[in-house]
Amino acid sequence: MRDWVRVIELEAGRLVYALAPGLSGDPAAELRDGLLQATGERWQVERGEGEGAPSLREQAEALKAEQELQLRNRPLVKAAFEVFPQAELVEEEAGGGDRNWGRRA
Repeated sequence: MRDWVRVIELEAGRLVYALAPGLSGDPAAELRDGLLQATGERWQVERGEGEGAPSLREQAEALKAEQELQLRNRPLVKAAFEVFPQAELVEEEAGGGDRNWGRRA
């Protein structure tokens, strides 16, 4: 649900939400079940009118875009892109690859 649910109102035992574009159907029953399992209490869940807050996925994407913009604005990165205009930023997970790099004194 992190990808599709936009919260309009949230209070104890009550959730009013909107859906991000791209999801058909109404996940209200799944939301109720998930909230019951997570909190042990029954929730009133309803689809409301309006945009609501960005979904968790949308928030994460906005944060990632802002971080990339900040990175691109660093002097060394700007200089590298001026010299190599076709270069791309590549995101890699820590510990990836098949080399085991180490540091020895």
